[in-house]
Amino acid sequence: MITEEENLLMWWESLDKIWKDIFSIQIRINTTILKIKVSANEELNQKEKILVEIDDDFEKNNSELKKIALENLIKTEKIIIGRPSEFILQNLIPLSAMKNLKNIRFNNCQINDLKSLENQENLKKIEFHNVKISNNSTSVFSNLKNIEIRFEKVIFI
Repeated sequence: MITEEENLLMWWESLDKIWKDIFSIQIRINTTILKIKVSANEELNQKEKILVEIDDDFEKNNSELKKIALENLIKTEKIIIGRPSEFILQNLIPLSAMKNLKNIRFNNCQINDLKSLENQENLKKIEFHNVKISNNSTSVFSNLKNIEIRFEKVIFI
């Protein structure tokens, strides 16, 4: 039987390079927040104390550290999906593992399929900045209820 931790590692290994880069950045942000808490003398639980020591290059970490970091990642409530230069996201299926997401911001990307956003039950706010969205995907907006949606420099293609 596969454990939840092993399942997380398999999920990670199934991601393409773009998604691994996006999530690696979020892991570094989460770790930085924990380091700030340490410097402010805030109490951390045992797993958070371990995460403070994680290597910035996620792939260099052992599987135990990766598991803890991924457990922390999927609990994230806010994520920024962006890069300095434009990139393409075929779909948003990898976000399905992140059940606690309340806020998603997309920057400098093209998104071909928004459908999996409908499964984000805790989502409160979505922001699109300098984004191209496939017209095939726009029906999703009518299915997203009670969610604040912001557009800035968005092109529907």
